[in-house]
Amino acid sequence: MNFAFHKASKVLIAAFVLMAVSTAQGSLLFTFSDSTLATEMVVEQAGDDLKFTVSIVDSVNTGDLRGVYFHVANESLLSGLSATGSPGTVLGNAQTFSANNVANMGGGNPNINPLGPFDVGVEIGLGNGAGGVDDYQTAMFVLSHATAALDVGTFFPSASSVSGGLVAGVRAQTVGAIGGSRNGSSKLGAGDPTQYVSPPPPGESPEPATAAIWAMLATGACLSRRRIMR
Repeated sequence: MNFAFHKASKVLIAAFVLMAVSTAQGSLLFTFSDSTLATEMVVEQAGDDLKFTVSIVDSVNTGDLRGVYFHVANESLLSGLSATGSPGTVLGNAQTFSANNVANMGGGNPNINPLGPFDVGVEIGLGNGAGGVDDYQTAMFVLSHATAALDVGTFFPSASSVSGGLVAGVRAQTVGAIGGSRNGSSKLGAGDPTQYVSPPPPGESPEPATAAIWAMLATGACLSRRRIMR
């Protein structure tokens, strides 16, 4: 009985680890922070496309998100890429795709100099935040390719392979204290992303993988109880 219980426990633990890893696949988290602002960018697999969600997560300061920059691992994809704003997000006219050559998006659009240059730049909104045309603390867009399927797991290069070690960047304008004067700006860069697992909304059932984990834990508890009783 001891051998059977030990074997079952090992199986449950291995399954738990594999399930936990599987739930982390499919989403990446970039974190950006300095003394002016803290932001994050989650990149998720959305069919053959990639969904980007950029958010200000600072508890002291806020700002207007104006642009996202990043490198791609396969630069041959650049000519077929395009970005489309998700509901609630208007993208500006500037979308620039040029290998190791994007640090601004032309004209009066938001630049990220001296960071970069990157491969891609996507303008968010029309500017003049803090009561102006728009004022984005969260922005979402979908990145697509004309002929190829994009894979979040292989889309971005490693930080060690790009000049300056920055894989992505975020530009924000009208930055300042929440509820106060907003006269500053932020240019933020990030290296390698981490895996990101989105928690289920309150009241919703956990995703199938999570439910399976709890089911296996319950099975383990039953095995343990049977062992004690015998």
